[in-house]
Amino acid sequence: MAGKHGVGVVHLLEDRLVGLKNRGVYELPAAHVIIQAHKTLENYVSTRQLNELKQTLDVKWAYLCYGALWYDPVMTAINAFNDKVNEKVTGKVTVKLFKGKADVVAVTSPYGLNHTSFTTGGYNYNVNASAGFIEVYSLQMKLANQIKI
Repeated sequence: MAGKHGVGVVHLLEDRLVGLKNRGVYELPAAHVIIQAHKTLENYVSTRQLNELKQTLDVKWAYLCYGALWYDPVMTAINAFNDKVNEKVTGKVTVKLFKGKADVVAVTSPYGLNHTSFTTGGYNYNVNASAGFIEVYSLQMKLANQIKI
């Protein structure tokens, strides 16, 4: 179905392991949709810090895999990390396919860290805490801008 919509056609300029640059065109419609849905679920059930680390390790994993280092101990460690991250990755993702795009339009999960409202959803956000947070959060930025070279 994704292929009929032109989804998953990727044009790459690759840095080959032997030092050459190579252009490649790959077609992976189903994989593209599944990966996009999975990453959305990962992002939905994980904290910001965990998502940032996951993105970094995904790039490292891809380079190691591309470089035929599947059995290197670092791959075992990254795979163990991925297994841990994915313990709560379950739910339903709705993807809209249209003109070469696969857009996630809805996601639900029993482990979702979703609080779209400041007053509902089981967490009562204390709006009075904002001022103190903003003051502390912006302190380094303010100090850095005061110091002139």
